[in-house]
Amino acid sequence: MDTVDPIIKSSTEFYNDLKVDENGRYRSWEHCYSHFIKARGSQEIDYDYLSLQLAFYLASWGMYRGSSFLLQKDYKVHIPVVKELLNEKYDILAGIDCIGFKDDSNQKLLQDINSFLEQYYDKIRHKVKGQELKNQLSFTLIAKDKIKM
Repeated sequence: MDTVDPIIKSSTEFYNDLKVDENGRYRSWEHCYSHFIKARGSQEIDYDYLSLQLAFYLASWGMYRGSSFLLQKDYKVHIPVVKELLNEKYDILAGIDCIGFKDDSNQKLLQDINSFLEQYYDKIRHKVKGQELKNQLSFTLIAKDKIKM
């Protein structure tokens, strides 16, 4: 129980800080997530707009800084990612609670989306860098993209 109390305290402090600044950077996730949730199952999906939302969310978390390959691309580079994230097969992951991530079938879906994101962004990164890549793709980029489900 001693471990849980500091986690609850930190989470509560973070949430309270978040509420204070209605235009804070942490809100970029909320905006992006809400647009993805609204688009899921919609008949008219604006992939361009969702790509822009995703790009801004990633930028607000530093994925467009310095030597990032994304800095060399416009927001439309994310359209295939948006389409994949909105694939029906991932509907079960939308709004999932923490315990749901333990389920084997959900773990498989997470592996599928990880693989897609890694392959897609690695191709772009390779084209931008124009050489063999020494480092693997940032796990942070993959995790941030996946979080929109």
